[in-house]
Parts: sequence; structure tokens; C-alpha cells
Amino acid sequence: MAKTKISQYSQTASNNTDLNGISCAEGMAPSDVNNWMRELMSQVKDFQVGAEGDPLTVAGTFVAQGRADIGGALNVTGATALTGTLTVAAGIVANITGNVTGTAANVTGTVAVANGGTGLTSPSTSGNVLTSDGTAWTSAAPVSSAVTKEVTSTSDLSLTDWTSGLLPTSISNIGSSFSVVIPTSGVIKLNITLRLQNGAANFAQSYFGIRIGSTNYMFGYILDNVPDAIDYTGNLSTFSEDTNDYINYYGESNSISFFGLGNSLGIDIIGQSVPTGTQTVQLFAAGQDTAIIKGTALTTRALIQFIGVN
Repeated sequence: MAKTKISQYSQTASNNTDLNGISCAEGMAPSDVNNWMRELMSQVKDFQVGAEGDPLTVAGTFVAQGRADIGGALNVTGATALTGTLTVAAGIVANITGNVTGTAANVTGTVAVANGGTGLTSPSTSGNVLTSDGTAWTSAAPVSSAVTKEVTSTSDLSLTDWTSGLLPTSISNIGSSFSVVIPTSGVIKLNITLRLQNGAANFAQSYFGIRIGSTNYMFGYILDNVPDAIDYTGNLSTFSEDTNDYINYYGESNSISFFGLGNSLGIDIIGQSVPTGTQTVQLFAAGQDTAIIKGTALTTRALIQFIGVN
């Protein structure tokens, strides 16, 4: 067969007897020498410009000092290291079974959902989650969810005597603060167990709330029928023989101690303009008539739920 391109050459030297029909056998005509050399140069040039579509196998390291322009498909089956810039005008289709590692200094564009991405250009607001409608992903605040935080204290807290009818200005922290994502709407619910003991007075009252930043938000809702009464933005109280306050959240108490279980009150996130997103929260208590929370006798334990709604 006449050898018209490099891919038709044989690795066995004795099999290469012609170039496109020009004999190079032993005793070739002197007049064919120039024609043979010209044909060889022509075939090398065809290989260089890719005119014949011949494959090229590099068993060692392929080094390109200039730019490598690939107009067709690039099939990579081994390990590939890229230290410069890779610009792809069309697309890359690959099945990756190993690891892809490295540091991306500048990655732009949006990965569509159909291609395994989110279709989003940014994560949006802090604390958001990805939700799917079956077609697309949306970054939104958590909905229909509840996050519960536990706060405990084994210390005694002597609550500052608080003037009835006014919001507390002197408060005592219960346990440590914590970080939580507060939903954009819903309620913050408090369940607390504790022992409340009287000081010098005949009854004790304790009121609970949370502090976010420098703002206090009280749990529950009570009306005080004394002349200077206001509608509190939330409180929880316990007392024995008092005729002024008429909402009793705890049940009953006596002059020595009080033990309440499962008490539950809430704060409306929208109604009381509670900050949303990631916040640092501190549970606190205030009191009247020298109330003492006896954490040394019974661990004060509170569960605070942050409940989002649709």
C-alpha cells in the first residue's frame, strides 16, 4: 500500500519501501531521490497542520511553551495539573471519579440547576436555607421550623426589687448567652422549671425575658391593676396572697419556696419587632419583693424555642 501519510508508516524499518508510490527500496533510481525527499517534506507538513487527521501519542511529558488551541474535544483520562489560566469558550463535559483540589481565585458565572448547581448568584441573607419547589432552588429564611436552645443555671439569683407597673431596668442573667438564627416570623417560646423562694416579703414574683443586643424582650403578657399599671410586653410571675396582680402563670406558692414545672410563654417575633437572622441571645430574670431563684436547690432549666411559620 502506498504510504500517503505519516500514520501509514511502519515501525518496522524494512516495511517502509515507498513514499506515496515513490520507491525507496535498495537500488532505487537516482532520479527518485529528490522526489522522495520532496514527498517526505510534504507529508510532514500535512501532519504539522493536521491536514490528514492523524493521531499523536505522547508517552512522555507534553510541554507547550506557547498557547494550546484545541478546536475539538479534549478527553483527559489521567491526572492533569493546571498552573495557568484555562479559558473554555464552549463547555466541559466530564465524569469525575477522583478528587478535584485547588484554590480558585476567581470563579465567575452561575451553575444552572440542570447542571448540578443552584442557579443562584449569591447566598442572600445570613441564616437563609435553600428550598426547592421541584424545579428551582430559592434562598429563603427557614420556615415551619423550630430550633430549641437549653439554658441551665445552678446558681442562686437574688432578683432586684422591681416597681410594679414599670418595665424592669435591673435584671439578672440566667446561664450563658448563645447564638441562634431567629426566623423572620413566628414565636419565641419559653418553657422553664425552677424553684422560686421568698426573701423578706410574703410573696415573690419573677419575670423572664431575653436580651438581644441592648434591647430586652419580655415573655408572656400580664395586666397589673394598680393605678400605675401598663400593659407589659411580657412577664411571668408567681405569688401567694396578692390581690393586685390577677394573672397567675405558675400556679401557687408559699412563704418559703415555690416549684414550677412546664411553664410556657411566648414572644411574637413580628409583633414585638424582634431582630431576625443570626443573633446572640441572653435569658434573664427580674423580680419583685426580694424573689430568689434557688438554682442551688434545683437546677434552673429553660428551653427556648424559635419557631418559624409559613
